[in-house]
Formats: sequence, C-alpha cells, structure tokens
Amino acid sequence: GQTGQAWRFSEIYRGAGLQWARTGPMMTLYFCLFDACKRNGYAATPVGQFFSSGGCALLGFWVVWPFENLKNQAQAGLEGSVMERARATGFLGLYRGIVP
Repeated sequence: GQTGQAWRFSEIYRGAGLQWARTGPMMTLYFCLFDACKRNGYAATPVGQFFSSGGCALLGFWVVWPFENLKNQAQAGLEGSVMERARATGFLGLYRGIVP
C-alpha cells in the first residue's frame, strides 16, 4: 500500500468505538450549546451565528479531544489498552496536539 504496510480487512474498524465515543458527546454538546446561544439571542445575526457556531464547536472539540487522541493511537496500532495508554500519558498528555 501507500504507507508500505500490509493491509488486513480485520483492521478496517480499528478505533471505531473511540470514534463513536468522541463524536456522540461532541455533537450533543455542540447542539446544546448552540441552542442556548440561539435562545439567548447571540445567534440572531449572521455574524452572531458564525461566532456562536464556531465557539460551540471549539468547546465541543476541546471536551472530547482525549478521545480523538486515543482513537488516533489505536488506529496507529500502539500496544496496550485504552486505559493503559491514558495512564501512561496522564491527563495533560491526552490533550497533546490540540494546539499547533
């Protein structure tokens, strides 16, 4: 393949559980926060909609970033369970890569 690694059908869904653990809460948080912005009048104008939507997405992603990080590690094929990798990196290690 392109990456020089062998491809196996059984590895297609590696990290899929963590993807669901990331996406579900992120989208729920995003829609709840954006609904609150709409109800409080912050999203009444196109500019308000832009900043409200962007801010809600930013907060949602910051909350679920550890799941994204663990999913990437699982897809990379790192050894150990999710909990072992989380313990090894510590809480702040789960936020590695969130800022440039």
